[in-house]
Amino acid sequence: GVARNPHLATLFQGTNFRSHQFQYKLVASNEQESNEIANIISIFKYHMLPSYAGENHFFNYPEQFDIEIVFPGEGHKYSFDIGASVLKDFTVDYTGEGAPYFFESGAPASVTIGMTFEEVTITTKENIKQPFAGSFKGR
Repeated sequence: GVARNPHLATLFQGTNFRSHQFQYKLVASNEQESNEIANIISIFKYHMLPSYAGENHFFNYPEQFDIEIVFPGEGHKYSFDIGASVLKDFTVDYTGEGAPYFFESGAPASVTIGMTFEEVTITTKENIKQPFAGSFKGR
């Protein structure tokens, strides 16, 4: 048997902005902590949105976030660099335990928040430290 060689190739067409997703479960042990959780939610919602400029015909950009992930231990060998980002999506689930649980005042006892951040610049090789120089030779 003989098969024809299809001469497959991959064509590089560019790259997109990187996005990063985070999810946190916040559990309050009392109403004061539940109020703090509500404040955290409000802060993220506020800073992810644009504001009007001028006569409401234009928008001011929303705030950018500087996200830093550092693992404990000597140095930061396993840290992950994330560029300046905007918060593209923010979700709040008030049934963090699988069912709604509230304090007597109606304040939620458990909340799960989900966040999707998108970097505002394109990341290239020049932005990344080459951790194992010489161990891989690209074409």
